[in-house]
Amino acid sequence: MKSNPFRRLADWEIRHRRWVVLGLVLVSVFALAQLPRLRFDFRPEALLEFSPEERAFAEDFNQRFGIHDNLLLIALQGTGPGSVTDARGLTLLYRLTEAAGASGISREAISLVKIPRRDLNASLSIFGGGALPPLVGALPVTGRDVARVRSQIETSRMLPRQLVSEDGSTAAIVVALAEEFQDLSALDRPLAELETAMVEILRTESNDAVDARDYELHLGGLPFVRLETVRNLKSEQRRFWPLTAVLYLALMWLLYRDVGLTLAPLVAVGLASLWGIALLPLVGSEVNVVNNIVPSLILVIGVCNAIHMLHAYAAGRRRGLDGQDAVREMMAELGLPVFLTSLTTAIGFASLLVARNGTLRDLGWQAAAGIMMSYLALITFLPVVVGHFGNQMSGNRMSGESRGLWRVQTAQHRWLDSLVSAINRRPRWSLALALGALALALASGARVPVDSLVLDTFPPGHPIYESNKVVEQKLGGILPLELQLMSSGKDYFTQAESLRQVFQIQRDLARQPGVLDVKSLVDLIAEVHGKRADDEVEQLLTPERVSFALGTLRRLRPEALTLFLSEDHSETRVAARLGDHGIRASLATLDWIEEATPGWLEPFDAPVTLRMTGEAYIASRGLDFFIRDLILSLLTAGGVIFLVLVLVFRSPRMGLLSFLPTVLPLALTLGLMPLYGYELNTSTVVVFTISIGMAVDNTIHLLTHFRRARRSGMALDDAIHHTFRRAGAAVVASNLLLIGGFSILFTSGFDPVFRVAALTTTTIAAAMLAAMLVLPQLLTLWGRPIGKRA
Repeated sequence: MKSNPFRRLADWEIRHRRWVVLGLVLVSVFALAQLPRLRFDFRPEALLEFSPEERAFAEDFNQRFGIHDNLLLIALQGTGPGSVTDARGLTLLYRLTEAAGASGISREAISLVKIPRRDLNASLSIFGGGALPPLVGALPVTGRDVARVRSQIETSRMLPRQLVSEDGSTAAIVVALAEEFQDLSALDRPLAELETAMVEILRTESNDAVDARDYELHLGGLPFVRLETVRNLKSEQRRFWPLTAVLYLALMWLLYRDVGLTLAPLVAVGLASLWGIALLPLVGSEVNVVNNIVPSLILVIGVCNAIHMLHAYAAGRRRGLDGQDAVREMMAELGLPVFLTSLTTAIGFASLLVARNGTLRDLGWQAAAGIMMSYLALITFLPVVVGHFGNQMSGNRMSGESRGLWRVQTAQHRWLDSLVSAINRRPRWSLALALGALALALASGARVPVDSLVLDTFPPGHPIYESNKVVEQKLGGILPLELQLMSSGKDYFTQAESLRQVFQIQRDLARQPGVLDVKSLVDLIAEVHGKRADDEVEQLLTPERVSFALGTLRRLRPEALTLFLSEDHSETRVAARLGDHGIRASLATLDWIEEATPGWLEPFDAPVTLRMTGEAYIASRGLDFFIRDLILSLLTAGGVIFLVLVLVFRSPRMGLLSFLPTVLPLALTLGLMPLYGYELNTSTVVVFTISIGMAVDNTIHLLTHFRRARRSGMALDDAIHHTFRRAGAAVVASNLLLIGGFSILFTSGFDPVFRVAALTTTTIAAAMLAAMLVLPQLLTLWGRPIGKRA
């Protein structure tokens, strides 16, 4: 019997199984020790950094004007007969603001009751020393406090849609997070404690002044959305993995009717998943929306390859080999094909290293490493366990064709023979139908838009979704868009003429669809004078009144000036907030700003430049850039995989034969996305990185068996039937198992996970059909020269 390296490897592993098991245990224990160091980062700026220049500009902007997207928003909404600006509402708002300020996570907590007063008594108190008193100094809230609050709201440009809604039904508590809580992992527990404390205040602190039943509490803002995203992902991962394991155990038991053969591949794949997760903290990487799929990739590739290996093992046992000899044959037959499926998929992901996006580059090498870990786990763990315990696990049951696996395989052989015969009666017509389906899918897929919402991750009715909708409708939204105007002249943006043009930019921007609120230094000047209407504000922009307002702010509220002015006054900030209507709407606004910019800058009497940053800008431009970068990298991956197949099989014909069965499933999934109502975003595009590996794996296994059959001297038709009897059964079984595993994700209440489930199961089914229906036609038409020279 001719030997090969994989047979020799299996023999060595069986003879030294104790050392192999010890090595696996030590590596796994080390991997377990790394899990407490695992960190999560779902900040869009961490995911969507599409340019070093843009990243540097955003960091510089935050240093100059402060971070404006790391604000926790707590909305108090009146649902009873009163409002948040009456005595009851202000009392409750005061208590909630005090609790937020004392929570330990806040650098500052601001609400209506805490802002400085602007009335005559407050101004007179400055001359006596001390700071401006707040609108509500202490409890109980008096009628004079209520009148003062309402009067200041009526004459303020800064408060409406910032700290209070236009209709007075909702007030905001803005919590600026302390520096140490920029990290979501540090924020989780303190924020949960703050939630509990605030709910307790709302439920229990009722007296003659406050009836908490007339108010609702909504927690929103980007930090809370990100943190809740991480919580959901962690919770669902903890739920999905046990469910997936139970489902796989049940399905594989039905398939093999053997405890050992059921458990062995799951343990091997589980070890590889553990190693892949532990790799992240070792190299200083964090889990994000993209690379959290790496454990699933390891599972996908590992289960597929394990099924093929176990089918080969079962075939050896069926021929009368004992457990150890069957393992040697399994490794000799499938060591190379499984290596090729792992290698081509890993190389495909490694092609992401050419991406400009750092997150994609990280995904590329992490996925490639994880897939090769899966291969390593399979070729070390399976031979040791199955080879040593194979006889005890299976005994005589493996030789009986009437039970378990053999009954299933016999039925599979019959219908696979019938399927191949039916397809090959009219191969050209069948192939024409496949090409027509490809063309229709590509035409449909061309209509799939690139779009995403911040709240896409939560379905309507979810507390986060509803809370942030309240914030958007009542308080100006959570998506900041920052415009920075820069000049070369010191004190340029404290001049009345310059501010007049800044005000024009502000008004133009405020009229755009989707722009919920715009603020600038002009609003601070209007606040000093107590003017709100646009025509009144425009009259304030004279040298004398601007000078008076800025001087007053320097004396009384210098920290307010830093929100809109750089230290030398050569730069100013215009702060807008956009509705969460998707990146297409945001991109339309950004494009309009870029077109309007030359007209805005022309009236300035000195050179001025304008740049944009902020969450809305980063998320929109970055996501668009990210998806296009990923698509380009996927095309590169397809080319690399094709080249590797050509080199490994030493046949361009083999590479070409693999092309259509690999591309067709991806195209069909893309073409079905409009029917599903899905857009291209981070979660849906990443599905294709999973899919390309699964599709090419099916093709590699079938082509490898076909070439081996042709080299053994089989005629073309006999080789095709032999291929689909031997490898086709494993392809069907592995793909059905994968569909069952991913179907568990349909139970998710997390919309991106549900979409991944829908698209992945679609692609797996399409890949299986392409391998079983399209490849036989291609082999019939163009497979005759393969293997003839050997």
